[in-house]
Amino acid sequence: METSGAVGFSEAWTITGYLLFCAAAILVARILYEETILTWLSGPLTVGFAMAHGALAPIFIVGSIALPGILLWLAVSLMRLIWKKSRLLDWIPAILSILLIALLPVPYETWEEFVVRIAGPGSHGSDFLVQAAAQDKRRFVTLLLSKGYDINYEG
Repeated sequence: METSGAVGFSEAWTITGYLLFCAAAILVARILYEETILTWLSGPLTVGFAMAHGALAPIFIVGSIALPGILLWLAVSLMRLIWKKSRLLDWIPAILSILLIALLPVPYETWEEFVVRIAGPGSHGSDFLVQAAAQDKRRFVTLLLSKGYDINYEG
């Protein structure tokens, strides 16, 4: 009897990967929420302040443990996936983890501009304009001016 030669991860290892991924995904989702929706609703803010000092501190703590955990899990898994033949299903948590981690280095300013382009500046357009001008974000200033915000507003 011939086997395919594919060796998979143990069920416990795969479940650990999914659990770490889910916990890290909650942290990343919260960070993206602050960088997008909360920024749009409340105006420019310090990312992470609301999470670390608000009612959602447990998300910050669990996510801060899960993120390094998923990196370690990912490193060990990738070594095993590369060195041994493995089933396609074993790649799924690794690929999801890589995609999740790829969202973290995106700068806050990129998310801020993305939200303004998609949803508009909302009621804080003038605040965004002042902040963008003070930080020499010319592209963002141009975007806000094109949306009708006056550079000479009083406030």
